[in-house]
Amino acid sequence: MFIKKLIALAILVAISMSAFAATNDPRIEYNVGGPDYAAVINSLAFRGRLAQDNAANLYKQAFELYKAAPSQMPRLQVWQGWPSELKSEQRTAIDEWLTANQPAIAKLTEGSKMSFFWLTYPKDIPLGTGPLSTYTQVNSLANAICWQAKVKAADGMIGDAIEDILTAYRFGEQITAPPHTLAEQTTGLSIQTTALWTAAQIINRTNPDVAALAALQKELQTAHDRQNFYFDLTAARLWTNDAIERAFTADGGISKLHLDAMRRSLNLSSEDVSRWQNLSETETSSQSRELFSFLEPAVKKMPWELKRDGINIDTQIDQLTSGNVLMEHYRPDIRTNFALPFQCRAQVEALITICAVKRYAAERNAMPPTLKVLQAGGYIKEEPLDPYHAGSLSYFDMVKDFKLYSWGADGKDNFARPSKWGQGPAGGDEVFWPIP
Repeated sequence: MFIKKLIALAILVAISMSAFAATNDPRIEYNVGGPDYAAVINSLAFRGRLAQDNAANLYKQAFELYKAAPSQMPRLQVWQGWPSELKSEQRTAIDEWLTANQPAIAKLTEGSKMSFFWLTYPKDIPLGTGPLSTYTQVNSLANAICWQAKVKAADGMIGDAIEDILTAYRFGEQITAPPHTLAEQTTGLSIQTTALWTAAQIINRTNPDVAALAALQKELQTAHDRQNFYFDLTAARLWTNDAIERAFTADGGISKLHLDAMRRSLNLSSEDVSRWQNLSETETSSQSRELFSFLEPAVKKMPWELKRDGINIDTQIDQLTSGNVLMEHYRPDIRTNFALPFQCRAQVEALITICAVKRYAAERNAMPPTLKVLQAGGYIKEEPLDPYHAGSLSYFDMVKDFKLYSWGADGKDNFARPSKWGQGPAGGDEVFWPIP
């Protein structure tokens, strides 16, 4: 039996690696002898990489060194407020907080220069939210380095501020990279988004010179070109595989041990327990395959493409999983944040474009009339795409300034009326410039 499991594990690792290399080819099979899925996902994370290039030890030190913000520190979000405009006691509190966190920030900066980040799953544990979930300091530490960037920029140290922005952005990018879980990818994208908004605020407040803008644009373009801006479902599929393996015995029956554990951890009702006891291994595996066969291509479509193709991800997930209590609990949680990767892509492309427009204006003493002119002049590699309509972000030359925005989720051009991605009954646009 042990040899059989080893063979099965080797086969699954090989198939999983192939699938990962092919951007989640849905060929990973279920129920192949009870493999150690923790070992599988660790193997995927280190595929083609060297252990010494992993930033994990540096980041763990950074998390452990992090000092929480004092109670007297203003509860300002990093995109709110500008250091020179804060009350003296607020600025003092921020300065003291940043000083206390210099050792943590130094480790974070060092780790961001490594090629990848992966916290290894312990052997034989059920897959779940991932080891990173044990560190509550992740977002706080990212916010700290963004605050540090703002402080440096306000004090005239633009080059150093840009380096801090890039550190935060790379940190988020490493967390976003597969095979991190969906929750971890969401965290990474949120960190990248915070870094981008902080950078835009710095550009708005300090008007950096052409050299600084070119340096920021170059680094962001390089990062942009190596990132896939859609959710990777490798971990979600493996997690579902793991749940199915544990839910059934070798002869296809219900595992009472697993059901008891699920009753406690998921707080299953008596009705759900009854439904669980009636599950079929074959039908559950088939249902899961159908779900991921739908999701794999769907998550790569921009919101406007889904609308064009008449695809409602929420409705389709419900149709493919409803009636199966296991799948209802283990289906990928992408409903709320589905568009986040595309929004992050739009934001980084917008910031690249902002840098380019500023460079063009400084060198030619005029705003570029269109994005096509900006591209033709070699200032941008390609026009920034709008995830909410079939075209580029909207750009308008206002002689001494410009507007750059996305139509947002309502799919309408509201002529730069600010909103949160056009969500809500009033609609509106996501405005990247001028800063709302």
